[in-house]
Amino acid sequence: MPATSAKKGRPPAALPDATPAEEMYLKSLMRLEQGGSPSVGALARELGVSAASSSGMVRQLTERGWTESEHREIRLTPIGRRLALRTIRRHRLAERLFTDLLGMPWEEVHDPACALEHVLTDTVTDRLDELLGHPETCPHGQPVPTADGTLSAATGVTVDSLSAGDSGRVLSVSREDPELLSYLGSLGLVPGASLVVETVAPFAGPLLVRVGRARYAIGREIAGLISVEVTSVEKTG
Repeated sequence: MPATSAKKGRPPAALPDATPAEEMYLKSLMRLEQGGSPSVGALARELGVSAASSSGMVRQLTERGWTESEHREIRLTPIGRRLALRTIRRHRLAERLFTDLLGMPWEEVHDPACALEHVLTDTVTDRLDELLGHPETCPHGQPVPTADGTLSAATGVTVDSLSAGDSGRVLSVSREDPELLSYLGSLGLVPGASLVVETVAPFAGPLLVRVGRARYAIGREIAGLISVEVTSVEKTG
């Protein structure tokens, strides 16, 4: 049940306007929240800006009631989270537009989607969602937030946590780096693909995975970016 509507069937209250810079910071804060405790320094590193710029924007967001701080940890307020989810929804639907309707490869859609996410209106976003058939994920497998601000919980495990003999179906890739995505695409490691871990090298060494009839050695860092649904587990003993 959506928690943002006062009554069943009533659309969520309209959100305030935010500048592109504010939306970028809110989206980045939400991403950082998922991995730990965001700080001004972590936010600056995430966005590639100075600590002074990050501190100034956080102060601005706090004045608008979209963030709050405690012991140097920055948190999104409920409305700040809704604004971040709105931007993420627009971004991921824009990526679907570029891949599904314009036929662009998945490694080329992140940057144009970043530009488009700041100009789409709620009405256009909802029409785009309908046109695309209400996709549940972006081309990289990340969930698309709903119009009422609901975001599906992450599922699956990362490939680096698998053991030799385990198999799974690729769900998502967490980093939208064009070179990485192009590389994974060339290996067939895209959402929906099946893989089998054949061997796991000791001392944090690479994993040998089979995709179809091909075998590839995947480093632990890259394996940690690929989430899979485990389809079978090698029995031991």
